[in-house]
Amino acid sequence: MPNLTNVVVSEYSLEHKDDITVIGGSHTNPLSQVDIGALALYVPFPSYDYCTSILEGSNEITTLIIGTNACPFENATVFDLSVYPKLKTLKIGSDSFEFIEELKLIGLSELESVEIGKNSFTKYMNGYDIKPDPNRHFYLKNCPKLKSLKIGSYSFSDYTVCEIENVPALETVEIGDLNDNSYNFAYASFELKSIRIHNE
Repeated sequence: MPNLTNVVVSEYSLEHKDDITVIGGSHTNPLSQVDIGALALYVPFPSYDYCTSILEGSNEITTLIIGTNACPFENATVFDLSVYPKLKTLKIGSDSFEFIEELKLIGLSELESVEIGKNSFTKYMNGYDIKPDPNRHFYLKNCPKLKSLKIGSYSFSDYTVCEIENVPALETVEIGDLNDNSYNFAYASFELKSIRIHNE
């Protein structure tokens, strides 16, 4: 498979397997995408090993697609994407990473798009906590190629810090649903710094 760059595992495929191994391939054309996130949709109790493999990162992956219900573990509290230095595209499904207290997208020189589904990075699904948690932070900084940031309803609803800084290529920011209550960053100190405004 000298030209293999993408591996996509569709719904129900390998449903009862807990490991996937890719052997061989070309050193001049490394594997750049592994999409196995959909497996978590059909596992009643997503494994801690699966969560750990996500948080540990990869020096080669450029596209990271994570399905729903990912990492529902109390000791998974920090997701620092610097462990994916070549990342271009990040997609995270809904109802994921509820116990993550800090999401860091900092210094990712190749990152172009970030998309996060509904009810992720929050302990309060479909709502928000009346007592904000000062320990829950979102950082998006120093990503010169980032063009798009999309976040679904209720995600980060209990985060108290949202800092977006030095993303000069940013063209699209979509947070929540304009036609309904979304409560994203309900208590956050929302900061946009070093953002280039594009005039029509």
